[in-house]
Amino acid sequence: MVRASGNPSPRSPDEPRRPEPGARSSFRHVPLFLALGLTLAGCKLIDQTTFAPSPSQNPAILPTAPRFDRRAALLSIDEGTPISSYRDLLRFAVQQARSRDPRVQFDVTIAIPGGTDAAAQTKAIAAGQPDAATVMQQIAQDGVSATDIQLRAGVDDAITRPQIRVYVR
Repeated sequence: MVRASGNPSPRSPDEPRRPEPGARSSFRHVPLFLALGLTLAGCKLIDQTTFAPSPSQNPAILPTAPRFDRRAALLSIDEGTPISSYRDLLRFAVQQARSRDPRVQFDVTIAIPGGTDAAAQTKAIAAGQPDAATVMQQIAQDGVSATDIQLRAGVDDAITRPQIRVYVR
């Protein structure tokens, strides 16, 4: 019953209290927020450290560098050779490989002579890295994605001087 003043009639103590029409419960969404909070509590934001905590551009150096497989190199360059001597040949070789398979990937490998200890091998690999980086940059300039170029190192007993070799995968 409504009184003339517009106030609702008093209710009996046994009658359950009902919210007035249009009124919202402030606790209605608590279970949803609680469930969402518990779900996200175990989550971690994804960033570069998730996949590569400490990325390295240096080839992996083992106690002794791995032996070479005997696949044929697309190109072998003696260490210290100026880029002007092989730029056109490298560009042609990369174009030919990509014309056969556009998804081809390249391994730029620092080949060092065998018969030395681990310290000498590590030193030889470090000395070959600038030349290998130059070859990798040239391949990238020829249109190959950087993700399709890998830097490697290994020992080849058949050589007497370090070389930079380009292989296709």
